[in-house]
Amino acid sequence: MLHDLISAVKGIGGDMFVGKEDFRFEVSNDLGFLHPSEFAIIHKILSIGTHYKKITNFCNTYDIVRINTDKKYRCGLYLSSLASALHKTARSFHTTVVELEYRLLSDPHLPLSELLLTLQ
Repeated sequence: MLHDLISAVKGIGGDMFVGKEDFRFEVSNDLGFLHPSEFAIIHKILSIGTHYKKITNFCNTYDIVRINTDKKYRCGLYLSSLASALHKTARSFHTTVVELEYRLLSDPHLPLSELLLTLQ
């Protein structure tokens, strides 16, 4: 379950965490074995993943450094600068998620609260 949760944080849906159209992820209704506190922590982690997905979508849309130069510019300099700065922040978040995934492979009994603390 934790591997699927980390995949959802990176924006990849699965059987346990279903992706919606507005970049949100929801817990599948088939999971009846979760305690309400675990369910609350999972929702907080999924909301962090939703924010990450929205930020990366914004960066992919407005960062003119990453956009093909043959296309028309979609924005001005300020919006492009914001997208570029957010892209660097999102890259460091992605690095944190990869390190967290490595820690999860090393310790399969990593608690949900540690995942949440690391991602926050």
